[in-house]
Amino acid sequence: MAPAPGVSRLAMALLALAVLLPRILLMIIAPVQPESDALAYLNMAENLSVGAPMQDLWGQYAFYSAGYPLLIGAVFAFTGASLTVVLAINLCLALASLALLILIVRQIGGGALAQTLGGLGYALWIPAAYGCGIVQRENLSTPLLLATVAAVIAIAARRRSILAAGLGGASFGFGMVAGASGALVGLLFPVALHQLWRKAGWPAAVRAGIVAALALAMTLGPWLAYTNAQLGAPVLNSNSGFNFYLGNNPAATGGYVGIERTPMGEEWHAYLAQRGELAAAQGLQAKAMRWISDHPGDAARLALVKLGLFWRPNIPDAADRESGGATYALRWIDVAQFACVVLLAVAGAVACRRSNPPIGWLVAATGLFWLLHAAAYVMPRYREPVMPLLVILAALGLARWIGSFPWMRRRALSQNAMPSQGEDR
Repeated sequence: MAPAPGVSRLAMALLALAVLLPRILLMIIAPVQPESDALAYLNMAENLSVGAPMQDLWGQYAFYSAGYPLLIGAVFAFTGASLTVVLAINLCLALASLALLILIVRQIGGGALAQTLGGLGYALWIPAAYGCGIVQRENLSTPLLLATVAAVIAIAARRRSILAAGLGGASFGFGMVAGASGALVGLLFPVALHQLWRKAGWPAAVRAGIVAALALAMTLGPWLAYTNAQLGAPVLNSNSGFNFYLGNNPAATGGYVGIERTPMGEEWHAYLAQRGELAAAQGLQAKAMRWISDHPGDAARLALVKLGLFWRPNIPDAADRESGGATYALRWIDVAQFACVVLLAVAGAVACRRSNPPIGWLVAATGLFWLLHAAAYVMPRYREPVMPLLVILAALGLARWIGSFPWMRRRALSQNAMPSQGEDR
């Protein structure tokens, strides 16, 4: 399927404005002060910007995913450390997500209406707009996941496959440094290369595969070398074992449960001090594996609970109710918006499965991203990197429905009947 024509420059500018305005407005009227993970990311970025080891507030080298603070720290080196700079970076990342979203809609055959609807859906997506004002890694993970999916689609469709392979390998590699939640999405690369093999022969597929692997190595390699030097092992992060334990122990619920409420309890800090950052996390992972081995039925049921929690709307709680009427109302609008997008995405995937076969890549990427979250624990923001893919599916379905109206059919017929530029009249 050939890519559809893009939206006009004016429409793209208006969509960019629609992305920026609500995010800037929320930054002004509902500023979020950094705490917990945000402070750790800022500390890592500040250390990097002055040439110091990239440690968090507690002296750990790789407990927090490094991609986001690496980006921030690189900018801090030129601008100086400032929360305003971080928010500006987040706005740029939001614009990158918009551009990639529209590119994917074009790749899978969505016309100008679908592209516009998808762009508007992302612009008004409340969790993304609010999250733009927070120092959180999902701001970077979202465009990196979209870039990975766009590259996979391009490789499979034989569209500048070498360039797509290089950009895809790099975006997937840096996405792993930014957070390994999209790890299983990497399984789409060999499938795309197989499609390229069938269309262009094995030399083209091998070349693209080598380029993707080199790009992946160039983005992952420096970070793995750093963690090997600091921790004695080339690891993406040291918190995967910690999170795995939080999601697999007798106290686990599928959602976030603090370490103090697990069997480790207050022993954790002494355990960490005694064994060190990496060994302590590996010890927790071993404890989680033993619990799974001893309680396979409970572990399987808990994994299903996590998969269900992944799609649970973020229902307002007592704290939201106490924060005021406007915030509480916005949270309920968020719930309604989430439900509508999910339902429309499912309907769009079903309705467009024959007219737009490449949507299978979006469905597969969403499913693989979802599946990984059965391993540890689930929080509402963990699904945010994949939500633009659902917005795309919803936009395709809406555009198909709107296009079925008689007046839209007449408009399409009249446009097709008009002579093209340079044609004799």
